Amino acid sequence: TLLAATAAGSLIAVDVAAGEVTATQQSTASRSGKAAGPRQQPGKAASQQQQEQSAASWVVPTAAHMPRVGQLAASPNGQLLAVATASGVELFTTPTLQPRSRLTLLGEPSPITALAFSPNSKFLAVATASNSVTAYSSETGMPTQWSLKHHIAVVELLQQLPGSVMGISFRPTPAEPLSLLVHSAGGMCHIDMAAQPMVRLQQEKGPRSKMNPAVPHADPLAELGRNGRLLKLQHCCLLMGYLSANEAVLVEKPWQDVLQQLLPPLHRHRYGA
Repeated sequence: TLLAATAAGSLIAVDVAAGEVTATQQSTASRSGKAAGPRQQPGKAASQQQQEQSAASWVVPTAAHMPRVGQLAASPNGQLLAVATASGVELFTTPTLQPRSRLTLLGEPSPITALAFSPNSKFLAVATASNSVTAYSSETGMPTQWSLKHHIAVVELLQQLPGSVMGISFRPTPAEPLSLLVHSAGGMCHIDMAAQPMVRLQQEKGPRSKMNPAVPHADPLAELGRNGRLLKLQHCCLLMGYLSANEAVLVEKPWQDVLQQLLPPLHRHRYGA
C-alpha cells in the first residue's frame, strides 16, 4: 500500500499491485466554504456524537483553510499512519485511513519538523522547530513517562544543536529501552531513552584574564558514552539514519555548495547611502 498526501490536505491510500485508490480521507466542507453543522442522531448522546464528529473532521472544515500536511510516518507493523499538520499530529489506521486518535502535544506550540515510529510501533517521536523531541504512546496519544520527566532537559540539550531538528531515527532494535539519533543541518545527538540526558552547558565567551582564564576543551574520550552527546558537523547534513543496530548513514553537502543554490537577495543594503 502506498500512502500519499495532497496539497489540499487529503490523504490517499493506493494499492500498488492493482493500481487503484483504496481509501481517501479529507474534511467535509459545504460548497459555500462553511462547515456543515452537526446533526443530532437519535439514540446517541451529545458527547458521543461530538467525539465522532471531531474524529471525522481531522482538519479545519473550511476548503480555503485546510492545513497542509507537513510530515508523514508509517509504523513498521503497517497498522498506523502519523500525519503532522499545523493543527497537530493525527494517527490513522491503515489502509482504511480511519481516524484513530490525536496526540496531546507537550510543550510550547511549534511547527513539527520530523516524525518517527519506534521499531516495535509502540511509540512515536515528534520533533519541533524549537528543538523539542518528545516520545508519545501510539496507543493513548499521551507523552511517555520518560518524556514527561526529562522534557526540559531534552530541550536544553537540543538547543545547543546548530539549527532546528530536521530528522529522527530510532535504533532498529525492537527490545526496549529505545535510543534516538537526532540531527539538524549542522549537528547530531544521540539520546538513550532509558537514562537521564546529561546537559553540558556551553561556556560563555569572555576576555582572558587571571580571573577569567581560558576554559579547556572537554576530553573527547570522556564524552564517549554520555547520554546526549552532541557532535557538530563540518558540512551540511542532508540525511542521517540508522542502517542497523550498530551502523548509521550520514549524507553531507559542503556549505559552499548549499549557498550557491540560494536565490539572489531581493534587497541589498548600501551602507552610507
